[in-house]
Amino acid sequence: MSFFIEEEGLAIRVSNPKEEGVVKVSKFLKIPILLDLIEMEDLLSLLSPFFIFIVSELVDANKALISKNHFLALYQEYVGALQEGRIPDEKKYRSPFSSIFTRETNLLYAHEVKEKLFLIKSIQPIIQLQSHFFSFSNLDQKFHSMVLGKGKITWGVQFSYPQIFQDPKTDEIVKVAGESFPNTHLFHQIQKWVRANTLPTPFFVEGKKVFSIFRLGKKCFSWINSHRGLKETNLQVVVS
Repeated sequence: MSFFIEEEGLAIRVSNPKEEGVVKVSKFLKIPILLDLIEMEDLLSLLSPFFIFIVSELVDANKALISKNHFLALYQEYVGALQEGRIPDEKKYRSPFSSIFTRETNLLYAHEVKEKLFLIKSIQPIIQLQSHFFSFSNLDQKFHSMVLGKGKITWGVQFSYPQIFQDPKTDEIVKVAGESFPNTHLFHQIQKWVRANTLPTPFFVEGKKVFSIFRLGKKCFSWINSHRGLKETNLQVVVS
């Protein structure tokens, strides 16, 4: 039996964790980043061919796969809100920003949880995408990435990829490298592009320049201080 996604003509096996085992991964490499729309378009073009799948919620066959054009349209709305000094509507981008990138679909299977509703799961490491947020603590004078709650500032997305993988059927623990893991090259492409096209974000903190661990696309510097989240927390990016 297969899980058929009509618009792409892709077949993904229907299975379950009991048959496939549970993938265990660790030592994640993480790239928290905010890009301009043009930069995101350039990055996704570089990575092609690849696929984006919703993994954060139950989906039917026609909604599991996100096209790159649909992803970019939503990202355009997200960045447009920041440029206009508005806080983006988190509900609109929650699912696409909580997805996975994969070079090959045979690394996935569909677990039918309810009738005709599936969770997409993997049998090998894939690139995880998450909404990225940060905050600045006056207590320790540090930036904290991936925080929620009051004072959080939306800051694009975070790409994550593990370095250690435990095979769910053999329990063998291996390093995630080489041709056996096709998404490793995909993640390396992201890393290389990020190094060339983004910078660690510099902030003014009490009159001093302080660099954060999260990155900013070079084309964002012209508008980044319009970001409402920065204004509401009295933070400013150094743009010169």
